[in-house]
Parts: sequence; C-alpha cells; structure tokens
Amino acid sequence: MASRVRILSFVLERIKRGDFSQKAPVSKSDSIGKLGIKINEVAESLAGKMRRLEIERVQFETVINNIDEALLVTNNEMVVILVNPAWYRIFRTDPKSLGKPLLEVVRVPEMYDSMKNAISGGSRTEAEFVYNDMFFVAKNDPFETENFSGCVTVLTDVTKTKKLEGMRRDFTANVSHQMKTPLTSILGYSEIILSGAINDKTSSEKFIRTIHEQSLKLKALIDDVLALSKIESPSFALKFSEFDVNEIVEDCVTELEDNTNNVSISYEPVNAVIRSDRAAIRHVIHNVLDNAIKYSSKNGNVQVAVIKESGCIKISIRDNGSGIEKDELDHIFERFYRVDTSISVPGTGLGLAIAKHLCDRINASISVVSDPGKGSTFELSIPFSSQQ
Repeated sequence: MASRVRILSFVLERIKRGDFSQKAPVSKSDSIGKLGIKINEVAESLAGKMRRLEIERVQFETVINNIDEALLVTNNEMVVILVNPAWYRIFRTDPKSLGKPLLEVVRVPEMYDSMKNAISGGSRTEAEFVYNDMFFVAKNDPFETENFSGCVTVLTDVTKTKKLEGMRRDFTANVSHQMKTPLTSILGYSEIILSGAINDKTSSEKFIRTIHEQSLKLKALIDDVLALSKIESPSFALKFSEFDVNEIVEDCVTELEDNTNNVSISYEPVNAVIRSDRAAIRHVIHNVLDNAIKYSSKNGNVQVAVIKESGCIKISIRDNGSGIEKDELDHIFERFYRVDTSISVPGTGLGLAIAKHLCDRINASISVVSDPGKGSTFELSIPFSSQQ
C-alpha cells in the first residue's frame, strides 16, 4: 500500500507541474484504487482545458500580432502590460518596456491623458495626436475583471486620411483661385457691355473677344478637373487594344506644331506596337509635349524620340527651356504646381498631374531630368502590354 501511495503522490506532483502523461494505478476493489481513477479523470479534464487554453492563446497572439492597429494594455496605474508588434514598430520600443510605467516608455500627453480619463470615468475616450509626423487616433476602453482592471488602447494610423483631406482642401482652394480670374474678367466685361459699351462696336467686339477667351480658359480648367476626377475614380475603366504608338506621336506633333511660341518639333518615326489604352496614351503624350512647348524658348526646338527596349518602349520629350531646379523636381507632377509663377504660361496647371495619374493607371511610368538653364527631358516608359 505504501508503494501505491508513493505512486499517487508522484502522479499528483507531475500533474501539479503540468505533466498529465503520468497515470495513477487504478482499482475498484479498494479506496486507493478508486482514488487513482478520480485522479486520472481530473488529470484528463485538466489536460483538455490546457489544450483549449493553448489554442485560445495561439489564436489571441495570432490576432494581435497581425492587426495593423497598435494595441496597448495597461493596468490602472498606467503600467504597460501588453503590446503588439505594430506598437513596437510605431514607437520603436522592445519587450523590455513591459512592466514599466507608460510615461517611461513613450511620452504622448494626449494619449496618456485620454487613457487616464477613460480609467477614472469608466467609459471610452478618444484622442488624436501626432507622433513622428504621423497622425493617430487612440481609442481607450477601460475594463475590470475579478482580479485585474486597466485600459485597452487601440491606435489607428490616419496619416493617409489626413493627407487626403489636406490635398482635398488644397485642391478646392486652387480650383477656386484658378476659376476666380476668368470669372472676374467675364463678369467685369459683361457688365461694361451691359452698361452701354454694346453700342460701341469696336469696344464691344474687344470685350466680347476677351469674354470668349476667358470662357475657353474656364472650360479648359473644368475639363481638366473632371478628367482628373474621372481618372482617380475606382470606376475608371480602361479600354485595351493593340496600336502603333508612332501614329499617336505623329498625331500629337501635327496638332501642336502650330504654336504661339513658334517652337519646332523634331521627330523620327519609329514603329512600336503596344497593347494599352489608346486614349490614355494619347492624353499623356499630348500633355507632356504641350508642356514642353509652353516652357521652351521662343523659336526653340522640342525633340521627341521613341526607343524600343526589352519589355517596353520609352518616349523621350526634350525641350530647350529654362529647366527645373533640383528642389522642384519632386513637385513637378503635383496639381497646379508651376515652376516659375512670375512667368505667365497658358494652361490649367493640371496637365502633368493628369499625365502622372494616367501612367499609374496603365502601369506605365513618367520621370523627368533637368539641367537648369538648358532644358528638361520627360521620359515615358510604357510596357508592351499594360493589361494585367
């Protein structure tokens, strides 16, 4: 009997340490044997619960380790209990931060105060803050269990949303500014005509001509704004077909060679058949070539070249204008951006932005290199097949 008791004691010690593989000797003939049966049943039950807990632990870790949002759990004393990899990436901390007061780990007053308010008030709080030039929203939920209470904080990166909102505001302001000049001219000259100038044939014709010109500028602006909006829309549909790029280049050259700057265009035809959206390619080439002509010197020359390369064709458009300073190159494809605002250049300021957005949609690329004082070269790289 003593040996059986020692075995039971050994099995219980192994169970205490989490080892459920040992089995107690069983028998229905005496109390020790019956006790062994109960011990084995308890061990099996505990083993099942431990397996379920392990599965839940793995599932929990998988979820918190793979969510994009940063997760932070603190106790009521604002000591860091749990964080996920997204938190480490944002705040550049490591597991050594666990068990430390939050203010020793990272100092974000807006988040800290909001968490304290959530704990003291017993309800969710939210806070917005900026950290390392990134915008975040912190949602803090207090919790309380039988043995533990604290706060769960989820951080959402809203940097893209904030930037889009800023771009939208800037775009609206720029459109309003661009529309103001032609609308003011149209309104002013129409009031002059209505006030009696209509009886002066020479003056009225001049005013009407100006109104017509400003109306055309306004229409061009509205057309470009609508085109850009259409391109950026998720519903924008591309129509792919096979065609010779040379036909489009020659068409654009013919259309633009008669220009107010008296700029000549040099182009040697090269047959290059691709599969892409014909209208999009034409729009890009037209806008870039038109831009090169506008910024070329009076009586200057624009050189256009089509080059076949492995997997793609490249279209180079080089002007001999004043060029672009290095610090302005990164902004050249932004909406309404102008290199030199002191020079009056016709156009809406959206041509290159439209070209860039179209290139992105057809899996092409556009780049620019410039030598200030000598001119700029825009290069389009278009795959032989843009269709995915």
